[in-house]
Amino acid sequence: MIITVTNQKGGVGKTTIACNLVTKFLSQGHKPLLVDADPQRTSMDFRAIRSDNEYLMQFTAIENCSRTLHQDVAGFIDSFDYIVIDSGGRDSNPFRSSLMAADIVLTPIIPSSADFWGSEATFDIIMNAKSINTRMKVFAVFNLVKSGTVIEKEIKDMVADFESRFEVKFLQNKLYDRIVYKYSLGKGKAIFEMNGKESDPKANHEFDLFYEELFKGC
Repeated sequence: MIITVTNQKGGVGKTTIACNLVTKFLSQGHKPLLVDADPQRTSMDFRAIRSDNEYLMQFTAIENCSRTLHQDVAGFIDSFDYIVIDSGGRDSNPFRSSLMAADIVLTPIIPSSADFWGSEATFDIIMNAKSINTRMKVFAVFNLVKSGTVIEKEIKDMVADFESRFEVKFLQNKLYDRIVYKYSLGKGKAIFEMNGKESDPKANHEFDLFYEELFKGC
């Protein structure tokens, strides 16, 4: 299965989700591949930091920012259980190629009007890709949600509109803005690999619920 995590709007946490997904697959005994298709190379930095820790399980990661990404990744399908693509943040041939490769497209969105408007172009491109890649399923997840806040009615109306226009399903479970995501990424760890005072059981539980819902829908 190939999962592309993408949004043209920056700062929505797609790399953090991609790295935690790959590590989750690894922890469950699967063989994952992380494909960094973003010129910023943050996923590759995560993998490099992780490789310095001999106590952590390791996974394979590669860079591919080419227009033939979907063709290149197809050659890895038989060698890995899951392939997670951390897609670049601007419209480009590699960005569109990452959509052509995907069984699942996952788009993180911050629950604000501005982020919905900023994500509209992304969903337009996803729908164009879906007309060709008909196996693709499209999901969105609210990410970096402020703890204790209530999703406003305006946002709920936008969700209904997006689900209707773009054939996207918004997950019920949300990922909250918790500091452990930033700390763990800098250590080459998933959030659930943090120990002692650095761990955050709430964040772990939220990610587990998101993970279960995403793959139950697939």
